[in-house]
Amino acid sequence: MILIQNIENKTFRRAIGIEFARLRRERNQEIEKVAAAGAYPETVDRLELGYYTAYELTARLLKYYNKDIKIELVDRD
Repeated sequence: MILIQNIENKTFRRAIGIEFARLRRERNQEIEKVAAAGAYPETVDRLELGYYTAYELTARLLKYYNKDIKIELVDRD
């Protein structure tokens, strides 16, 4: 789980990218294999690095990994 305290677009992009990169590494998959879900390898790389977010690509990758996004509001420390 990633805790986001600074509400900015780049923070969300980075958090989603980190999770996609973690999933890919856990499955020992190359970017090219993941890109076969419907994107260029460079685009998947940029998404994993948090430089790019396209909702359509995010949806395709969620389907590829068979995952959903769970949002939970938590109390601040």
